[in-house]
Amino acid sequence: MLSRPLLLDIQEKVSTLIDSGRHCWSQELIDANFFPREAALMKAIPLSFNVCADVMTWPLNMDGVYSVRSGYHLLLDMELNEQPRPSDLSSTKLLWKDMWSLKVPNRVKTLIWRAGWDSLPLKSNLKKRKIPIDAMCSNCGLEPETSLHAIWSCPSLMQVWNVHFSWLVSEAGKASSFLDVVKFCSERSTLVDLLAMTISQIWTRRNKLRVGEAGAPLGYSLRQAKLIVWDAKIHFQIRQPGNRGIRAAQLDYEERTKYAYSSPHAFQNRSSNPLTSTIKVTSQ
Repeated sequence: MLSRPLLLDIQEKVSTLIDSGRHCWSQELIDANFFPREAALMKAIPLSFNVCADVMTWPLNMDGVYSVRSGYHLLLDMELNEQPRPSDLSSTKLLWKDMWSLKVPNRVKTLIWRAGWDSLPLKSNLKKRKIPIDAMCSNCGLEPETSLHAIWSCPSLMQVWNVHFSWLVSEAGKASSFLDVVKFCSERSTLVDLLAMTISQIWTRRNKLRVGEAGAPLGYSLRQAKLIVWDAKIHFQIRQPGNRGIRAAQLDYEERTKYAYSSPHAFQNRSSNPLTSTIKVTSQ
């Protein structure tokens, strides 16, 4: 909101707006210099009965003294508030609860969390930190490299996502943030763990290419993601109370390979304990 042109001298202080005789705001002076909304807010501020000198205070610390830590958190909050966010905060909390319970390595969960809050060291984020860098995607050169673009919507990644997530590409095609994509998948599919692991493989490949190392073909990245998800689920079953007698396990290579090269939906209807059909075990 723009204020009216001040009728007062620019050097005047707040004390000019106070009627010291009556110990209240000078309502006529305030009304003449500010819009009604501004004037009402100013006149609602209570005045101290003690005569004391004005001092500068920092509102984000209890002692009123500025600190680099509090300033950093203020800037971080301002930046996060500028990012697109799902409108339902309660559903977002439930989403993160589901993400942290996925049967994938913890490093993958952390990656999803950082991508969801757009805190990955991507070109667009480096640009915001005043680093002189071209923010455009190195793969397609069409859009800035954001979390949403780098690991989801870049055209070069469609050969991966269209294999098992073509429905998600279609239905979440207009997502405004990566967090919205994960939320959409979580609400409509049981393959969130595969989504997370595939994102991890894409991110690892991206980092290797960035430093000049050889990156595996995207098709291989998808198969590797599926194998890691498969292994994680099997080892999760091994750790269950009913399977404590198992001291060693060897994955059935044929079953494992079938999963890597076929639709993961074909394996969704297995028994709740697939140990007997998928691994060979040695009991204590």
